[in-house]
Amino acid sequence: MAEFKSKEELYDALDRMIAALSADETFLQRIARADVSLAISVSDLSAEYTLKLAAGSIEGHIGADGGASVGVTLTANTLDRL
Repeated sequence: MAEFKSKEELYDALDRMIAALSADETFLQRIARADVSLAISVSDLSAEYTLKLAAGSIEGHIGADGGASVGVTLTANTLDRL
C-alpha cells in the first residue's frame, strides 16, 4: 500500500475501515465490553481522527478528541508501515 498523500485520502480509508468493522459481527462481539478511544494525529498531513470502541460498537470521526484514552502522533510513512 502506498503512503497516504493527503488527509482526505487518510480519512476516506479510516471511514471505510470503520464501516467494515461495524459490519463484522465477530469483531463487534469481541469488543462487547470495550470502552476505549484512540486519537490519531498524522503530523505531516495535519490530520486528526478519533476511533471509539464502546459496548460492542465502533465509531470514528475526523478531529481530535481531548478525552481519548490513548493518543498517537506519527507520520504518514510510519502509519503506512504499521
